[in-house]
Amino acid sequence: MEIELVFVTLSIINGIGLACSRDSKAAYEYDSYIATIYLMLFDERTNRQRLANHLRKLATTSMVLSDGRELRERCDLAATALMSLRSEFTTH
Repeated sequence: MEIELVFVTLSIINGIGLACSRDSKAAYEYDSYIATIYLMLFDERTNRQRLANHLRKLATTSMVLSDGRELRERCDLAATALMSLRSEFTTH
């Protein structure tokens, strides 16, 4: 479940929403990002801003999205959502 939440978050940041299926090319690309985000959520030093900055860096460098107000807002929303669910995440 946690991995799916991170996947959906990356889809939203990319602007493709839930239309991106787990079997799509984007899904395989996201797999390389998910572990780091997941581990960040277990790191007590990670706060919403640190996570939002990391998501924005992924979006601009790896996903090659244009940096701007809309992207920053999507990353902030995604970070807020993930941080609010942090207590639900468990180690496997």
